[in-house]
Amino acid sequence: MAADWYCLPMDVLVSIAERFLAIEDYVSFGGVCRSWRLALKSRSSFSWIEYSKSTKRCMMPWLMLAEKKDDDEYRNNRGFLSLYSDKVYAIELPDLRERRCWGTPLGWLVTLGLDLNIDLVNPLTRVQIALPPQWTFPLHHQYEMVLDPEDLRHVSIRKAVISSSPNSSDCVVVLIYSEFSRIGFARPGDRAWTPIEFTECTYEIAFFNGKLFALTGRGHLFSCDLFCAPPRKSDYLVHPPLDDPSDARYLVDLEGELHIVCRYREPANADNESFYCLTVDFVCYKLDMGTGKWIELSSLGNWCVFVGSNSSFALRASTYPQLRPNCIYFTDDYRESYDASGGCDIGIYDYEDESVYPFPVSHDLLSLICPPLWVVPQLQ
Repeated sequence: MAADWYCLPMDVLVSIAERFLAIEDYVSFGGVCRSWRLALKSRSSFSWIEYSKSTKRCMMPWLMLAEKKDDDEYRNNRGFLSLYSDKVYAIELPDLRERRCWGTPLGWLVTLGLDLNIDLVNPLTRVQIALPPQWTFPLHHQYEMVLDPEDLRHVSIRKAVISSSPNSSDCVVVLIYSEFSRIGFARPGDRAWTPIEFTECTYEIAFFNGKLFALTGRGHLFSCDLFCAPPRKSDYLVHPPLDDPSDARYLVDLEGELHIVCRYREPANADNESFYCLTVDFVCYKLDMGTGKWIELSSLGNWCVFVGSNSSFALRASTYPQLRPNCIYFTDDYRESYDASGGCDIGIYDYEDESVYPFPVSHDLLSLICPPLWVVPQLQ
């Protein structure tokens, strides 16, 4: 006699769904029958989808591949490589066509197009939420020369992070923008970006313990509470390790403590007109909040870190068997070389043996507009 799988108790179905680590399993589960779909829609079953800052448990990341610009038949499609199944899923996303994107671990992309509109887009649900457009940045923080929309799409936003899902009332989007690397923030529904005044240019931002942290070009660390009026800034008087020549620095929450990941690149073809750089090393430091000093780590332990054109995040490799522990997954965010080779510098850095391993993707990497980036898929 066949089992009546659709008759399984709701609490059993929810318990099963809460163990999924891949969005593919979630979608397949909901396609079995109506009662199984209802289990996914129950409020309790959604708790595992939201990125949890306390448990670092979320869906397996996807690598959003570059746009197929030269293929008219598939130009509206974007490929997403699942680290869980090692398969590329093509999703029709005409709203992302010729738009620059930044990924998040919350399932949403921040996008900027030639129309200079800035949007939040969920690539799975195709929900799009408008943010204030680029031309609402404060004029005195823009550029010393007039730029056309194509140049503005390329250079006007350096980094984008969001505090929480746009479905929540406390969602704040923060950008590093303009050639002066200023910070601005906005909430869905705002009409313009509000600047946060710092005395130095900012090169990295991240949300940590409910506050925005900003790292300047000189390595000074600041924090800002955006959830009070007016926003309250604090100077942590923390300086980076001395004589640190890193090309990029990323702030990341690792085990509930703030870390900085320093990335080092070297020219790959300095004698060629198509100049680009490749990553050769990473060094990670933990911030001692008591002393204000950065402590170099000899190992990431069971963690793996994701950096690039996305909000930096970390996951426990023991929770995700397909991920490699003690590794840094990186994508190409060196926009100065995008015109020649955007997307070349992508791979996995093993923190133990200090080796860089090319990422196992041989197509859909290069893009002058939006090279591959990390995003954590979410159906909410």
